[in-house]
Amino acid sequence: MPFLVLPNCTLFTEVTASKKTIINQFRDQQGVYLWTQKETGKQYIGSSKNLGNRLVEYFRPSYLETQSSRGSVISCALNAYGHDAFSLSILSIGSTLTDQVYSATNMPDFVKLEQMYLSLYELVYNVNRIASSAAYIPSSSPINEGANNPSFGSKGINAFVWGNTHSDALKEFWSNTRGKYHFFVYDNTTYKLLNSFSSATQLAKYFPGVSKRFGTDISKMLKDQNLSALRYGNVIISIIELTSIEIIGLLPSMPVKPISLPRPASPTGKLIYGYNPSTNIYQTWYSLEKCTEALTGNRFVNKATVNMRIDKSILFHGYFLQTKPFTK
Repeated sequence: MPFLVLPNCTLFTEVTASKKTIINQFRDQQGVYLWTQKETGKQYIGSSKNLGNRLVEYFRPSYLETQSSRGSVISCALNAYGHDAFSLSILSIGSTLTDQVYSATNMPDFVKLEQMYLSLYELVYNVNRIASSAAYIPSSSPINEGANNPSFGSKGINAFVWGNTHSDALKEFWSNTRGKYHFFVYDNTTYKLLNSFSSATQLAKYFPGVSKRFGTDISKMLKDQNLSALRYGNVIISIIELTSIEIIGLLPSMPVKPISLPRPASPTGKLIYGYNPSTNIYQTWYSLEKCTEALTGNRFVNKATVNMRIDKSILFHGYFLQTKPFTK
């Protein structure tokens, strides 16, 4: 069931002309709303305890720009195609309840309804597949204290935080939850999707030699030019999911980002010497970044994490590290 049609809903096919009706008719009404791209059929569902107040935000350029920079796919699409490229379906399930207190065990009906549709339909504009509500109140139970903490007893690289740096798994979870960035990488010839990434850091890891700001720079470049995709080498990078037909249509106006060449190693870089006692192997790296990338596979690991172990006789990924050569 890839396409959703809300039952008993109010449908607006001319969204811009219906703006006042949309805002006023559904003020103080709770329910769900559905954006549908008329040409592609791509959809996004959302919910609110006050549909009028929620939907008016989609008509504010400043809101769409802010949300687009945070990775909101529907905001990017509304910016790229305009409101009248979409139809808007609204299903009200009653008046807003002002005296109701919600919690994780007492979810609002409009959130339950949104989650049901997210579970049943594809809804490609919904990057986050978990419906949530600002009406929730935080739990006061001590779930993270002592032995109840998920990281209790974990040490070293198994801990959620090690050397003042959060684990990659935890950071990836946060990126998926926040939806701050989302990037789609397509082949420049076949226009087939090669990969997608939920954060700018994950995108940067995919391309050798680029800086940590690579994904952020792409997002800003597209936002400044009010575009959704660009060419980079033999790929196309987009901040919204596209079909091959959509990519072909965007090609004439698609900018090209120059290839980022890896910076040459500095001859004055900080020499790091390493010794692995398990394998009796000695290594020399010509910079802190080279040492970090060689041992972790990730050149974006916090430098402070490595510095804390240099000249301290503390193992880092199997190696003792120091600024003076080891005596063999």
